[in-house]
Amino acid sequence: GVWWGAGYTDSSVIDNSRVGYKSCADVNEARYNASPRQDKLNLIPESSVAVRNERYKLVRNVSEDYVDGNFVTLKTEELFEVNQAAPTPLLDKDGKSLLPPANAQIKAVYDDLSQKLDRILASNPECPGDGNMDGVVDSQDLDHWARIARDWGLSSVYDFVTGTATPRDGKTDAADGAVIQSHQGPCQRTYALY
Repeated sequence: GVWWGAGYTDSSVIDNSRVGYKSCADVNEARYNASPRQDKLNLIPESSVAVRNERYKLVRNVSEDYVDGNFVTLKTEELFEVNQAAPTPLLDKDGKSLLPPANAQIKAVYDDLSQKLDRILASNPECPGDGNMDGVVDSQDLDHWARIARDWGLSSVYDFVTGTATPRDGKTDAADGAVIQSHQGPCQRTYALY
């Protein structure tokens, strides 16, 4: 691939005085606004979660992108028939999604897996500021954040969603420290599903 971030060197990068681009969505914005306009890149999802049963797998993807002049959050779901058959298992491959459902059976499978995935995701609520994931936002998080911000400064487990234009800016900085400061205390409890 081609590096579009700060200090880029590849001649195919749309020049912005080597400042670089903070996100893939920013790259697509630059390509959209280029003269002549360039095709947008197909982005890998920033988040993918999945659940399966014996025969089917549901995948949810979330991406931030720039589409037709606007920053957007793209949420997609795919449902695949899968198995473990050796030596050539049936895998979840692009273009093989069963969505939208073609019949009541596939709709029922989708509904069941979707509800299960919702329950799984709800069992582990977000806890902004808890970079070490110990269930509490505290002085340990502040100490770890301060060391990473000072010694590294780039993307880390302490690069939080701060409400700026992009979900994470690829930097561990003062904005992330503010997230820790404003969320001090225990996280919501997680729970197990059986």
